[in-house]
Amino acid sequence: MNPPIKRWHWLCLITAGLFYVVFIWKNSFFFGGVRCFSLFDDGMISMRYAKNLADGFGLRWNPGEPPVEGYTNLLWTLYLALIHLLPIAIYKTSLVVMLSGVVILIANMLVTKRIAELVAGENSYAPLASMVLTAFYYPLIYWTLRGMEVGFLCLLVNYAVLCAMRLHDKYSTGNVLGLTLALAAALLTRPDMVVPIGVIGLFLIFVISKSGFKLGFLLTPLIIGAVMVGLTMFRMKYYGEPVPNTYYLKVTGVTLWERIDRGIIVLAELFAYHLWPVLVLLLVGLWANPQIRWNPKVILLLGLFFGQSVYSVYVGGDAWEWMNFSNRYVCIALPALFVVFSTIVCNADVSQIKKLSLAVPFLGVGLFIQSYYYVKIKPEKLAAASLIAVGLFVLLAGGWVWLRNRKSQIPAPFFASIVILIACLTLNFFGTSNWIFQKNNGLLIKLDAVASRHGMMLNKATTPDITIAYVWAGATPYFAGRKAIDLLGKSDPVIAKGKPATKFFPGHNKWNYSYSVGQLKPDLVEALWEPTDTDLSNMTAWGYEPCLGRSYLRLASTNKVNLAVLGGPDQ
Repeated sequence: MNPPIKRWHWLCLITAGLFYVVFIWKNSFFFGGVRCFSLFDDGMISMRYAKNLADGFGLRWNPGEPPVEGYTNLLWTLYLALIHLLPIAIYKTSLVVMLSGVVILIANMLVTKRIAELVAGENSYAPLASMVLTAFYYPLIYWTLRGMEVGFLCLLVNYAVLCAMRLHDKYSTGNVLGLTLALAAALLTRPDMVVPIGVIGLFLIFVISKSGFKLGFLLTPLIIGAVMVGLTMFRMKYYGEPVPNTYYLKVTGVTLWERIDRGIIVLAELFAYHLWPVLVLLLVGLWANPQIRWNPKVILLLGLFFGQSVYSVYVGGDAWEWMNFSNRYVCIALPALFVVFSTIVCNADVSQIKKLSLAVPFLGVGLFIQSYYYVKIKPEKLAAASLIAVGLFVLLAGGWVWLRNRKSQIPAPFFASIVILIACLTLNFFGTSNWIFQKNNGLLIKLDAVASRHGMMLNKATTPDITIAYVWAGATPYFAGRKAIDLLGKSDPVIAKGKPATKFFPGHNKWNYSYSVGQLKPDLVEALWEPTDTDLSNMTAWGYEPCLGRSYLRLASTNKVNLAVLGGPDQ
């Protein structure tokens, strides 16, 4: 490797690491004069299970109750349980998780670089470009540093891809073992990792057909099969169900077409508002370069992206596409797409650069259209002005590249630098602009901090025997440390297996207040999800009165809550 390129690799690692630390610090909040940390609300659900396990109550939502699998990330939750065994305060556990995320993101960068070296060549600029795109891809940073298992899964899948590509070049028992362990860990983390496992499995069949069968290849299907059987047996023994409770919550009660209909819409919006610059140049590059188009390693990487996109459609997408960046399913496959994109851009010859340069000016026009959309939904003047400035830069840079290519050859490294910079700007604008220009330091971060502080207040203001019902079932129940009822059913099989209360929206379309409130009779109801006039009338009939904004206190349980403390200044 050329020394100048190596220095840029180190600069990328150091700059990205500093950004991750700043991101974590901006996630912190104060309670009682102490700096505290919290994660994305769904991540805090896993943290509650992990804490109960570390405290000796098992993988349970509520200690002493029958177990319900309200999480979908077993291996990640077990890791979170190990963190809870450390001698640190509860308001610092999330910090350890986020620091783990920094290690995962850096490892992901390095693995992605290795993949790009196998696809594009070690002396190409493509490994560096792949590192840059992966290191600063805001959705991957957001999901990972906010405590979700996305970055960990991305790392496992990428490492499995790296081992599979090495097997394509030369058989090695070590790479078979590495591939197998990575895929087994991915499956133990989330059951839907069968999709990338299937894609990589097809690539291995191709490898075997070309290079010949080796007995060691049997290790992978045998271990994966054993893990699937073992997981199912564990679920049946421990939870009495073959699949997680969230499967019933998100899949049952709605038709396949209802899920696909929403899944297609949100994926199309993802492509239109987020991924379009990379996809446009990718398609042009594949058209211009048949050698890359039919490269088996490139097909594997594109297959991962295609597989995750199809899966996202199948399950109806995620609940967070309104953030205007990749959801948790598609995000896992983006580094694979970046490797293909970087290889096309950085390894392009003169004729291919001329073809690619035709598409670049149109990216600037697209950004101006995007700025109009952004102003409509996010009227922050500074953010809108920044997007217009980015669009102007892309338009001018793209126009210069196009005009220069008409007259003479543009240097390949300069062309690649311009295109990679454009890709970084367009991919990450919506996420980083929210992080920089909004007061909440990024989408939902402020609300999660409010929920966390409220949980800490509940712990101070309630008696240990209280039962509290929640809509946001992550941070608040975790810090409150009280018996909890999940109104939206992630940890309640009655709700999860019940009928939807409204049109399909993943994980947020099932509730039954007659059961959760009228029958279970929680002492305190923190909020209601989309309550109707009938619901509000029923709350009164069931013996509840409004308190502290959207909460409801059971009249027979007033001795369990100190409202004066609960509404104190820390709120």
